Amino acid sequence: MAQGTPVSVATAEPSARAGSKIHYPTAIKNRSTFDGVLRGFALLMIAGATVAVWQFRAVEALARRSYEADQRSLLVMRVHLDVATFRETCLVWRMLKTSRNRQATTSSPRRFPGTSRHRGGRA
Repeated sequence: MAQGTPVSVATAEPSARAGSKIHYPTAIKNRSTFDGVLRGFALLMIAGATVAVWQFRAVEALARRSYEADQRSLLVMRVHLDVATFRETCLVWRMLKTSRNRQATTSSPRRFPGTSRHRGGRA
C-alpha cells in the first residue's frame, strides 16, 4: 500500500501466523513423528530389559555352578581332614602301644647316666 491510502480493517486478510492456531499438515507430521519417537523409546526400553534379564540369568547360572563346585571342594577338604585326623590318631595309639610294650618287656627300671643299679650309691 502506498502512503496516504486508507487501510480497511474489514477487508484486510489475516496473515498465516495470525490466522488459525492449528496448521493441519504440520500438526499431523509432528504428531506422527512424536508417536514414532515414543514407540522407538518404548521398544528400546523393552529390548534393554530383555538383555538385562538374559544377562542376569547367565550370571545366576554361573554363580550356581560355582557354588556347587565350592561345595564339592569343601566336601573333599572335610574328607581329607578326617583322613588326616584318623591317621594321626592311629599313629598316636600305635606309639602309645609300642611304648607300653617296651615298658612291659623291660623289667629293670630306666637308668640314667651316673646312677647305679643299687640304691646305695655309685658302683
